[in-house]
Amino acid sequence: ERDSQDFVRYLDDESFRRRLRVAADMLKPFKEMGKLKGVCTEMTRKSGHRQRR
Repeated sequence: ERDSQDFVRYLDDESFRRRLRVAADMLKPFKEMGKLKGVCTEMTRKSGHRQRR
């Protein structure tokens, strides 16, 4: 219970939000890569199902 309150206070911290925004900007290119990776994972999962049978 107390932990969640600390977490909310942490999120309310302006400097933390600014850091989060900077991190999000840095991670934007990786998001596109993540989408590609997700597609690859989906394809390998399907082929895996085929091999298992």
